[in-house]
Amino acid sequence: MSKGILPKHFIRVAASNELNYAESALEHAEALMISQSFTVNNRMAVQRGVEKYKKPFLIDPETYRYFLAFKHHYKGTKKNRKIRSWLSKMSVHFPEEIKNNFGKKAAKVENFDALQMLEFCQSNIELQTSLEHKDGSPLLPIGIVAPYLRISAEKINSNLLFQTQVISTTSKINKSDLPVIGVFYISRDILSRENLLKQVTQSIRELDCESIAVWVDNFNEVDATEEELTNLRTFYSNISADKHILSMYGGVAQIMMMYNGLDSITHGVHYQMHKDGLANGGTPAYYFYVPNFRQRIRTIEASAIIRRQNFLREEYLKKCCDCPSCQENISMQPAERIFSLEGNESYIVKTLTGHFAYNKKLEINNVLDLSKEDYSAWIMQKLRDFSITRDEFEYSDKIKSWLSIILDVEIYENN
Repeated sequence: MSKGILPKHFIRVAASNELNYAESALEHAEALMISQSFTVNNRMAVQRGVEKYKKPFLIDPETYRYFLAFKHHYKGTKKNRKIRSWLSKMSVHFPEEIKNNFGKKAAKVENFDALQMLEFCQSNIELQTSLEHKDGSPLLPIGIVAPYLRISAEKINSNLLFQTQVISTTSKINKSDLPVIGVFYISRDILSRENLLKQVTQSIRELDCESIAVWVDNFNEVDATEEELTNLRTFYSNISADKHILSMYGGVAQIMMMYNGLDSITHGVHYQMHKDGLANGGTPAYYFYVPNFRQRIRTIEASAIIRRQNFLREEYLKKCCDCPSCQENISMQPAERIFSLEGNESYIVKTLTGHFAYNKKLEINNVLDLSKEDYSAWIMQKLRDFSITRDEFEYSDKIKSWLSIILDVEIYENN
């Protein structure tokens, strides 16, 4: 795969309701990232959705889950504990180390011999190429995403060796003519340990595959430290010369890193811009993404902020958002309409999803079209268009820190 081939903007779906709401997001995004366990257990629904939306897609294997402690193979309380059925059903396609141990103990990388490694990679390819059009012809993703585990600091040598072997084996046995995408899912503490991050960087550089997906466990951009942001930016820059880099979960801070080598962004339908490896569900939809602050804010609070601006319709469209949802509905009475978007009714989720995806698209497109300085000026102008209180300084301070740390642009404000 030549660098730059993957779409810039992916929407992540892992359940039927997310697949349905993806239609609103895909009006503004380019592609889908679909959960493999969801695909295995809801094959017909996924096939219908992919055919309907006519968008390129990738399938996230999610095999890291099998290498977690067995308690994470279940859901519910100890007294009412149930095995995660989707993962259990997917496990039967994989070698004995996974199939026989799921629900009992974590799979161990040292127990994968050459035959099990081969079976692991081959089964993964078969699952990702098994979808069909209505006429029975293959319905193929735009690439094969190799299996992966979470790379932890305490076992980094064995983790990295296993991960690179999985990617290399997938590439060697891949007969689909689809490019292979390797995933490096790292624990967050690795970001703060320069020597370990260099090990990951070197492993990636030695791989033949030209596309790499990166996921830092539970990396929340809003609470990320300056060191973490700086190191992630440097990491992307160091591997970007000959690798297409896709962030598995990212918000505007990582979008800014597209100036430093990141190529593609993935986020969930329900604002899922960061996630840890545990199956803890998606974020509730009833948050309004305030583009001036580059953050999602509970609808009741967002309504109060917008009310204080006293925007007329044209002012709201110019100074806050002019997405289709805002054009058609919200801008008429912005504070009242945003306040009414509390809940999980279908029309509310579609409105919020479309609004959010539109603003992500705008942020990505402006990286492609503007210099760092002009991008910073655009971000800051949107911030200045709002009258904010002392309680909201945290939003403006966060934006300024991102511009300084990631884009290396200093912001000067009058008192």
